[in-house]
Amino acid sequence: MSITRDFDTWFGPRDTLARQFEYLDELGPAEKESIRKIEEFGLFKNIRIEDIKERSKDVTFRPGWEEFIGLVKKKEDLVRFIAVLSVNWSGVFIRTALERSLGSEFVETFEIRANVPPYSSE
Repeated sequence: MSITRDFDTWFGPRDTLARQFEYLDELGPAEKESIRKIEEFGLFKNIRIEDIKERSKDVTFRPGWEEFIGLVKKKEDLVRFIAVLSVNWSGVFIRTALERSLGSEFVETFEIRANVPPYSSE
């Protein structure tokens, strides 16, 4: 069983906005401990941008993703703004996976914000 599933079971239902905020507050100590362990064991030490891009090739998009993007692309008469917000994944990882799925020209219109900085490949 995964740590996330264990935590979710311990916490219980998140069926209201208040419960969701409580859940997020409770995650804080667990996330800090996870970060401490990652740093202690050097999990991402010496990782290269090329490694991140290569790993993004393993991303599988959820069912319905292609249909959703197809509908978005058809709405050219509307002002379209697509943004991706992530606290867990790097901007490079997200952009590379999306470009593989959608093409770099379309993804260039996206705004991607992530806690992990969007490193340059230069």
